[in-house]
Amino acid sequence: MEEHKCRARHRFLQRSRMSLKDFMNSLRKVELELKDSYNALNLKGKEGMDDQFLELMIMGGCFMLEIMRTATGEENGYVPNDPIFSTHSYITPYIRRDMLVLENQLPMLVLYQLVADGKEADECVNQLILWFYSLNEGKTRMGRCLHVLDVFKKGLLMESEKDQHERQNVGREEISRSEPKEIEPIVLFATLLKKLENGELEAGEQVGSTRQQSHIQCTDFTPTRQDYKNSRDTGIMGMGHVVDVFTKCLPKKIEKDQHKIIRSASELDEAGIWFKTSKTNSLKDISFLKLPVIMVDDAFKSNFLNVMTFERLHIGAATGVTSYVIFMDNIINDKRDVALLHAEGIIQNSIGSNEAVAELFNSLCKEVTLASNNSLESVQNEISKHCNKRRNMWRAYLNRNYLKNPWTILSLIATIFLFALTIIQTVYALLGYY
Repeated sequence: MEEHKCRARHRFLQRSRMSLKDFMNSLRKVELELKDSYNALNLKGKEGMDDQFLELMIMGGCFMLEIMRTATGEENGYVPNDPIFSTHSYITPYIRRDMLVLENQLPMLVLYQLVADGKEADECVNQLILWFYSLNEGKTRMGRCLHVLDVFKKGLLMESEKDQHERQNVGREEISRSEPKEIEPIVLFATLLKKLENGELEAGEQVGSTRQQSHIQCTDFTPTRQDYKNSRDTGIMGMGHVVDVFTKCLPKKIEKDQHKIIRSASELDEAGIWFKTSKTNSLKDISFLKLPVIMVDDAFKSNFLNVMTFERLHIGAATGVTSYVIFMDNIINDKRDVALLHAEGIIQNSIGSNEAVAELFNSLCKEVTLASNNSLESVQNEISKHCNKRRNMWRAYLNRNYLKNPWTILSLIATIFLFALTIIQTVYALLGYY
């Protein structure tokens, strides 16, 4: 593979019309930041090791860029039957999977510097990675990311610019119809605490208008009408002290049914919950009960395990993907649940049997725990409330015991018919007697 990496570096340098020394000088500006990305990397006092480190960074970065560029199908100067850098390369799927392994991550700063020297914008690298992993559906700008795995994770969770714009407009319209245009700082702070508690915001994001900005950034954040209603109901609206608001926002006593185990998809279907596909493919776009379309292929387990590990180990990475996988594990127990979700267009199975998909989701969540205040807690509570209603419990009982077998249905209809005839006969007998 080293031979192919050298070929990729040579082709990249040739196309950019720059020398290796030029790129090394560019990376030398961020050398300390690159070294800080690696654990226990000590090159002090070792002559020539700094240059060797930068050369390794350049070689790895050029190889990744050439692989992704080749996958786009553009003219790249390689022969059509090239074993690595061609559209017919059999090894590309394996490289695509290995690029997401946590131990193989190369700092995105390397790719940004290489492309910047080629007069390209940083965002082009992000979009190239999203395209490489079939996640390029008009995603919003990501800014600088940590590595390819970070871009992949954000691509799974982010909405397209169109869907995000529509959701922002709906949120603003809700406020404009019932609340003053100026967002009350108290409501802003209370809503921010709730979103942080639910893991909906990440460290380094920014909230609010220019006058109300903090060190947190979230371009699509706007308190909704429900946020104002919650603020009034809890007595937050009108408070003048931040400590009072924080006290009010402390977790309350856990409700009796808050942590009920979520039933499987087939049981939820029996209880009258119909599954539908979400409008977007973002793993955060889950409501009661709409789920995003997901492709389950041979690389699914490896890719998602690496993302879940990254979310667990990296502070501030949030747990959006882990929450989704645990939710899917809750509603998938066996092949019947997978068959139901596949019939509704939610799961696209390309690994074989439905049983294999069920085992895959169940294996992903072994010994994986998540805080109760995850981003899907509200959806889980809605499901529990629906299933605990008496009429829905009776409906599920009827579906499970009487309405699955056609012969059982016929016998139930015959029983009801005979019972009705018996009542009519009794009524006529009583009328004749009197």
